[in-house]
Amino acid sequence: MKQARSDNIGISATFLGGDGWDRPDLVEIGGMALGSSFFANHFSPDGRLTEDARQFVNAYTEKYGIAPDVPAALGYDAATIIADFSKVR
Repeated sequence: MKQARSDNIGISATFLGGDGWDRPDLVEIGGMALGSSFFANHFSPDGRLTEDARQFVNAYTEKYGIAPDVPAALGYDAATIIADFSKVR
C-alpha cells in the first residue's frame, strides 16, 4: 500500500483486505498508507465469543502476552478437532 499510494503510482482508493491482514504489526508495516482501508475477518478476540472461545482467548493472552490472531484460532480449532476425533476412535 505504501507503494500504491506513493507519488509514482498515486492510488488514493480505499483498500479492502481479507484475513491475511490480521497481524499485530500491520499498522507498523503499512503506516499512514493504511488510512481509510478496511479488512474483513472471521475471528476477533474482541467479538461475541462462546465460552470455549473466551477460555482460549484468555489462556492464549495469558501465555503469550497478546490476543490470538486468526492463524492461532484456526490452529486451536484444528488441534481440538483432532483431539476430539481421537477420543471417538
